[in-house]
Amino acid sequence: NPDIENRFGVYTLTVTLSVGAYRVKDSIKFSYTKRMENYLDNLAFMCHFSKPDSPGNYVRIEKGEELIKQSGAGWVRGEIHWRECEPQKGDAFSVPERYEKYIDVAVANGQKVILMVTGGHKDYETGKDINGNDVGCLPTQPESMQRFAEFCAFLAEYFKGRVDTFEIWNEPDNEPDIEENGCWRGTKEEFFDFYRILRDPKGRARDEESPAFDQEADEFR
Repeated sequence: NPDIENRFGVYTLTVTLSVGAYRVKDSIKFSYTKRMENYLDNLAFMCHFSKPDSPGNYVRIEKGEELIKQSGAGWVRGEIHWRECEPQKGDAFSVPERYEKYIDVAVANGQKVILMVTGGHKDYETGKDINGNDVGCLPTQPESMQRFAEFCAFLAEYFKGRVDTFEIWNEPDNEPDIEENGCWRGTKEEFFDFYRILRDPKGRARDEESPAFDQEADEFR
């Protein structure tokens, strides 16, 4: 029996079963963490709650709610996708229930929320992903960038008092090959055009009454 007391981290457990000439081996990974009594303001827990773990079956925060609390993470980082909140071009923005769920659970548990706002919309710009599938391009044109700014303004108002920080876009670095980047296919100049539109008061994305918006422009420095 290995002594792992106070040796926190990720472990691999390997079991080997041998019967005569037959041998079966399998491994699983597990984590051993310290139960925290208080939340740490410099620690965040990230999980893709918006992604399905099987078709139509989305990751539910209830599965890991206790682990998230015990981790001591003072922040929960999630994401929300533009195309799911405006199913067709011109639709009024709305927030699917599964996004509401994990945000409300985190808030109820006393944790702060970082919400990453991301995703293209094929009704505004159409392109292909790295696998050749038709998808919504990330906003690089004036109309789509302006609409994305309006989406951000909607979220700032909608989640006021629940979301502490909005992270605009994710991993926008477009090097070494723009076409291989799954998060941003535009140029650096287009990214900063995107940034400037988000700062435009007409887009209302940066209102003094709204939560703070973080911009990951540092990836391009």
